[in-house]
Order: sequence, then structure tokens, then C-alpha cells
Amino acid sequence: PRLTEPFANACFAPSGSRVITSGTYVRLWDTATGSQLDELRSSDMPRYTSVHFSADGQYIHAVFPGGVATGVQA
Repeated sequence: PRLTEPFANACFAPSGSRVITSGTYVRLWDTATGSQLDELRSSDMPRYTSVHFSADGQYIHAVFPGGVATGVQA
């Protein structure tokens, strides 16, 4: 993927077919094409500090100062 801003964390899906990055936004990428598939934004949170896939790769868990956005479908 072509990243236009710094990111704090990256995590590959268990299948290796997708990667998520966190920073100001959480972005979901296709590893084969480099295309951005989705983006999670929050005007309330200044920065996401960490992201992880669930064990089955179906959900994203995003950590931000003071909380966790869990169960966001990947």
C-alpha cells in the first residue's frame, strides 16, 4: 500500500490477505493489490495506538487512549 501519513502499528490478518494500519485512522488494506479496502475514523479520538485482528480474521480491535473499539467487522 502507498501510505500518505505515518502510522503507529500494523497487523496482518491470519490469512495474510489483509493488513490493518493505525494512526489518525484505522485503515484496512488488500495485501495482493495494495488497495485500501476500508477506513475507520473517529472525530473523538486523536489517534489509534494499536490494532489487531481477531483469531479468525473477521474482526478488528482498535485501541485508542482511554478505550478499545472492539468487534469492528473486517
